[in-house]
Amino acid sequence: MCKKVFIATLAVLVALVVVRGTWLGSHMRAWWSRTCERVRGNVDPQTEIQRLTYEVKRLEQKDRIYIDRVARQKVELSDREAELKKSKDRLALLSDRIPKLRAALAEAVDTQTVAFNSNRYSKAEAEKQVDRDFDEYKILKKDVESQDRYVAVLRKALQQNEEQRSGLRRLRLDMLTELRDLENEVMQLRQARKKGPSRLDDSRYRRVQQDIQRLKHQLKVEKEKLKLDGGAIDRGPIEEAEQDRDRKAARQRELDAAFPVNPVVSK
Repeated sequence: MCKKVFIATLAVLVALVVVRGTWLGSHMRAWWSRTCERVRGNVDPQTEIQRLTYEVKRLEQKDRIYIDRVARQKVELSDREAELKKSKDRLALLSDRIPKLRAALAEAVDTQTVAFNSNRYSKAEAEKQVDRDFDEYKILKKDVESQDRYVAVLRKALQQNEEQRSGLRRLRLDMLTELRDLENEVMQLRQARKKGPSRLDDSRYRRVQQDIQRLKHQLKVEKEKLKLDGGAIDRGPIEEAEQDRDRKAARQRELDAAFPVNPVVSK
């Protein structure tokens, strides 16, 4: 039985490979493409708008992964920053105590004790403390530098994910707005058809359908851009500053256009 199933499966696979690379396969693909185009062309605009609205809402559910990622990164960054602060505080203490102990030892030429923080200690105790502090200082200094770099990487990753999450939200809102505009246009067309003559020019319907198709294409392009955005090349501080300045200027122009500020005229 298993042998028969294997042979049948193999035969189907071979047939698919042969058909795919032959004249018949080419015609089958062309037929399928024409069929899909006819189906898409016959879909009611209102139905297509509802479908696209549903797709945008599905994207919102899928993009919730960024909420979880940002939350985890914020907690990790907070923990790492607290740990780094402790290490820096300890390093500052050692950086302050070592030179003071060494200075006290240098001053205690004729005595066997040294004065430090209103107390007196033997030279042996002071020297032992300096040795221990210096060994800890060297290790801790490298550790703090490593922690600093790691925290900087975490901050940058968190910022990128927060910006990406905000960008996805703005993109979804823009698409929903476009779909609502298209829905309003379809409703106006239907009302005009009811009030107008029995024969109505369907060119506007075709234009709405074309707009919907372009919007579908835009959805695919934006999703691909989001996939590629994670591997974007670091542009450097100068270029990032210039891009940030351009974004702020563009945003200011949008604000001025939407909410113009009228200068106060003194009387």
